[in-house]
Amino acid sequence: MKTEIKGKLASSFLVFSYAVERYWLEMFLLEFLLIAFFIERLLVIVAILVGTITTLLIAKLIKGSVGEKRPQRAILRSRYLRRAFIDPRGFPSYHSAATMFFAVALYKSYLFLPLFLFAASVAYSRHYIGSHHIRDIVAGAIIGAAVGYIFAHFLIVKYI
Repeated sequence: MKTEIKGKLASSFLVFSYAVERYWLEMFLLEFLLIAFFIERLLVIVAILVGTITTLLIAKLIKGSVGEKRPQRAILRSRYLRRAFIDPRGFPSYHSAATMFFAVALYKSYLFLPLFLFAASVAYSRHYIGSHHIRDIVAGAIIGAAVGYIFAHFLIVKYI
């Protein structure tokens, strides 16, 4: 019975991991819309949007300058699935950066815990399916947390 449950959980997490990889834009939009729904202040919503863009731009600049390759497993999987849009560079993880930004930017909100758990799940999913090395995920999370803290401290906390 325990192995059955473990197998089902592992299978479900695998589906989640591939869904996060395939539908990353939709995931970020959904997360943003949920935040906008629960926090009805325009300034906070705009700050979250600008902060997300800032986080992804910083990660993109680092990714372009470092140029560290993804694990071979991710490259082979993208070729098998005929996905031409996968970036062969993996450091840092955009997924980890953006989801951690959402969580940390709202650390004074009641949304922090669900957003943090979601960020941790997304971060782990990147390694689970072999899309990133651990260092890629940690670097992305640090970037997202740093930008999230700056935005929270200077813009968001005053209005939550």
